[in-house]
Amino acid sequence: MAAVRGTDRDPVLGCKRGEAQAWRRVLDRYERLVFSIPRGYGLSREDAADISQLTFSLLLEGLDSLAEDSNLGAWLATVTRRHTWGLMERERS
Repeated sequence: MAAVRGTDRDPVLGCKRGEAQAWRRVLDRYERLVFSIPRGYGLSREDAADISQLTFSLLLEGLDSLAEDSNLGAWLATVTRRHTWGLMERERS
């Protein structure tokens, strides 16, 4: 996984410790970004919500492997784009 930016270091460390407030800070900071990516590709609100949920679930699963100097925003954006593209490809088939 990628590394965590300075502004994300404390919330990510808090998430690793299971602190609900830290998870809320991550969501507050990035949920609009993650939701906006599939919407920007023209996907429905429902599809964008599903991709957002998947992206944040993957973050939770991978927290322990996230380096302290990661760029969390870039990681989330990359994961979101990949799943957006995957859904778009499946819908084309």
